Amino acid sequence: MKLKNRLAATLAGIGLAASVGLATAPTASAGACVDSMWRINSRGECVKAIQALANLKYDPDVAVDGVFGPKTDAAVRSVQRGWGVKVDGIVGRQTWSALCSPMAWDTTNPGYVPRQYPIYWARVAGCPGAWGYHY
Repeated sequence: MKLKNRLAATLAGIGLAASVGLATAPTASAGACVDSMWRINSRGECVKAIQALANLKYDPDVAVDGVFGPKTDAAVRSVQRGWGVKVDGIVGRQTWSALCSPMAWDTTNPGYVPRQYPIYWARVAGCPGAWGYHY
């Protein structure tokens, strides 16, 4: 019996529903979004975070649908160009840093972010400091 079939049978035997297949991209449950790389054809909550954060910075027309398609790729590349990082459409460490960075800070009010900054999605992504952000 193939390993994935044995795993599915074992999980079913202990009462857990599982879909075992070959994943093409990590999911949010695999760890914080910022700890993984995302690109064309990636899907899920982490991609929604990328889309929401990219909308704030460069392209307000990207649907927050969790599908990393051509519009998301173009927005990511725009973010990369704007922040002077390698323009490759892959959301890795440097691109996450750009996406997670609030655009303006109030130096007298630590943790303050502009009202349009999507704190929820920054927290979903695991952006450093996001749990301390407020409007």
